[in-house]
Amino acid sequence: MNNVIVMVLSHSQSTITNVNCTNLLRSATLVFFVMACCTLSVRADDSLLRIADDVVEQTVLAFPEVEPPEPTRYNLWMYQNFMLLEGMDALGEVTGNKAYKSYASRNIDFFAAWQSKFGDSMKVGPAGTQKWYSKPKEMWQCGMIAAFAERQQVRPDPQFVRGMKIFDVLLEKAPTFSDGVLVRNKSKKRGLGLQIDDLYMITPYWCRKAQLLKDPKWLDRAIGESLHYFDYLWDKEEKLMHPLWLQKRKGPYGLYWGRGNGWYIMAITDLITFIPQDHPKRKEVLDDYRTIIKGIIQRQGENGLWHQILDQPDTYDETSCSGMFTYCILKGVNEGWLDASFLEAGNKGWHGLLTTVNDNYELTGVCPPSDISEDRNYYLKGKAPRIHDQHGIGPFLLAGAEYLRAIKKLTATDKSVDFLQAQPSPSLVEGQRTLPLAYDVDVVVAGGSLAGVEAAIAAAGKGVSVLLIDSRPYLGYDICAHQKLWLEPGENPQTDITRRIFDGKRQQTPMKVKGLLDRVLLERNIQFLTGSFPAELLVDQNGKPAGMTMVNRSGRQAIRAKVIIDATPYAALARQLPNVLTDFKAGKKQASFTVIGGDLKEANETIQGKQVPDVQYSAKIRVKKNKKQEWISKDYSVYQYAAKIDLKEDTY
Repeated sequence: MNNVIVMVLSHSQSTITNVNCTNLLRSATLVFFVMACCTLSVRADDSLLRIADDVVEQTVLAFPEVEPPEPTRYNLWMYQNFMLLEGMDALGEVTGNKAYKSYASRNIDFFAAWQSKFGDSMKVGPAGTQKWYSKPKEMWQCGMIAAFAERQQVRPDPQFVRGMKIFDVLLEKAPTFSDGVLVRNKSKKRGLGLQIDDLYMITPYWCRKAQLLKDPKWLDRAIGESLHYFDYLWDKEEKLMHPLWLQKRKGPYGLYWGRGNGWYIMAITDLITFIPQDHPKRKEVLDDYRTIIKGIIQRQGENGLWHQILDQPDTYDETSCSGMFTYCILKGVNEGWLDASFLEAGNKGWHGLLTTVNDNYELTGVCPPSDISEDRNYYLKGKAPRIHDQHGIGPFLLAGAEYLRAIKKLTATDKSVDFLQAQPSPSLVEGQRTLPLAYDVDVVVAGGSLAGVEAAIAAAGKGVSVLLIDSRPYLGYDICAHQKLWLEPGENPQTDITRRIFDGKRQQTPMKVKGLLDRVLLERNIQFLTGSFPAELLVDQNGKPAGMTMVNRSGRQAIRAKVIIDATPYAALARQLPNVLTDFKAGKKQASFTVIGGDLKEANETIQGKQVPDVQYSAKIRVKKNKKQEWISKDYSVYQYAAKIDLKEDTY
């Protein structure tokens, strides 16, 4: 592909009909420039914050003044909710969002207050109805016990002490193998078994208990437990973890369950953060961590996700284990436990996770609560994927937080952007400044018009990485904001997208257009971000374009790209280079606008209008009829107006 920068300077609704990536776009409205090259693709997405915001909104975090609150599933005593607390903590740390940062403490404080006031009486799920908090029977009923030990260090509460005592009694009575490792009593037929997910149910608690009591024996016990798990469950041939080891069988049992492997690596990742650098067992734990990470990466699918049964790629893509693996890989890179070469797998995993988010900002493809089996159908039919199950939400938030940390570490400081200059003003030069590098792609499209979307699709069709950004909260402003939602008589859509937009009809609605443009980008795995304003064109030391900056709620960030397509309404980036645009010629200019509803206004010297024939839009309105309010459907005509305005310069 030629290294060119392309700037789209016009936005006709259906003019882009054929795109060749060698030239990228053939049109009289395009300007070409040579630019620098770079690699690595990174992506952000508002799905992460949308899902986090929903968790905050759906969780009861305080007692109302009048009636008792109604707890939600996010308030229950569930280990899934401990992952949520951890995810919100991490996301709050990296974003600075106060609601995220305070979520864990407010949630756990509310739970303690509820128990003190009402007892173990939450009724929104089995964790409440079966009293997992006050009468736990298994290690997996640990709930948020690790958060109790952590919160007790900051804001002591008798309820935290009570909860830890209850769980300690359970662990003291738990069966063990001869080497002391805690196990489950699976059944009379199976006997005692070491089950892979139990490690995450106990070691995070012991690590935080060691800090609370200032007693390293609990950390040492967590380390010893994790080393036992690796010895029992690691399959050096398949480079995966077995999910269960049965004493009666004297060997492993079960298929290579995705989330089972995820539980193990989540526990190890959490554990390493607590082990001092000079601890004699730190290297051994790190070796186990790196060994399984390498094995896991070998099972990653082309789409970045992992399967429900890891060594069977024909099983469904499973979101919770994909989130766990992505998080643990990115965490390892960010902490320096893994070298930078592992970033590719983490980045790929994050992109894959984003594809699991549906139009309602819910995670799809999540395995429900599961046991261990050697029957493939158990995992596929018996454990068919769910939508937005809590097993998936916590890992998604954790992975997203580590992804954002990774972006912050990738800064625009290499030779291609050593000097980030805002052109063309000679008075504004930002020399040797570090900006967060939000994206590093082959092609960036600034502007979400139909032409911009077409250009992004054309580039992606050539196998390059593409990012599209727009300042608006939606795509297709040239159609939707201008209300140009119909075809003229005899006009036919010229591209696949416009044909899909109108779908054999003459007119369409804004929501249909916006939704379709989102979908066509998602279908092609094209990165896009709304609510982000294209700002400055970045150039290298030789004055060649090397990227751009954008401004959004995360601040000012850099984007590095081989090709820039300026599809903004007024060529915001292209005009920053000298001798790109022709001089503005003063005089009368024509502007057009659309009005839906009302009557045609009388023409005058400045404005003339006409009714669009055979185009009407219907809306439901509420009217008063027989002293009652009723909804009726009403049709509205569409009018086009043209205004001639005398402009002396181009600052309109």
